Amino acid sequence: MRKKEICAFAFLFALLSMQIVSGAMAYAIDIHPVQDAGTVVKWEVTHAPEAAFSMYFTGAGSCLIENGSTMSFSVGEINDDVRGLLSIGNVSFLTNDTDVARDLVLGVGIFSPFEPGLFVKVGASNIETLNDSAFAASERISGNFMNGTMKSHWDYVTIGGSEYVAIIFNYEQDPPFAGDPQRTQLAYDLSTGVLLYANTSYWFGEGFEPYWLEIEFIEITHEGAYLPPTYLYPIIIASVIIILLIVMVARKRM
Repeated sequence: MRKKEICAFAFLFALLSMQIVSGAMAYAIDIHPVQDAGTVVKWEVTHAPEAAFSMYFTGAGSCLIENGSTMSFSVGEINDDVRGLLSIGNVSFLTNDTDVARDLVLGVGIFSPFEPGLFVKVGASNIETLNDSAFAASERISGNFMNGTMKSHWDYVTIGGSEYVAIIFNYEQDPPFAGDPQRTQLAYDLSTGVLLYANTSYWFGEGFEPYWLEIEFIEITHEGAYLPPTYLYPIIIASVIIILLIVMVARKRM
């Protein structure tokens, strides 16, 4: 085997290894925990519900928010979901992003296929899956009380003077038996997977308080040097060792 063929094979293997690593990191590097510090994502509450509402799924109790306040999520760990400390209004509590999506109505209804919350997985295949789940959650089929109109598109979104490439979801529930339908707009940065903008509302009718929350992304702060999640180290080390072994064996056969 010639040197050019060896180099080409090693390059292809390295590329495959990088794809494996990227696949293992479904969530963007930007939101992963950092060494000896924390990764904190912040949003401004541009419109808060007028009355306190129950944070039932996160177990945080009654939440009261003020317009212009800051909501933050300190990332603790990332596996199949993002877990950490959410601070919003008068409450701060440890939770996961799925329960946040349910309590803050950052998705379609509850226990539906589409509960993206504050963070989504990045990469073409993950975004495609996310998009499919949005339409599945609003599908007009028997037994789906959240059936309605779902639209999605990619566009540039400007937040705080910065421009992002985002996937945007617009959902409106079909007229319910009482009150106002859920109307939800969500925009996610395709690079970081972070929620850039949310405008979500519903009303169950007389005897219930209307809910309307609007938030805008402020920033991701990193205080400390980033270290990749520990589960990536064996993948990276094994990939390098295998590449070196392939090159050594190929040289002996020349």
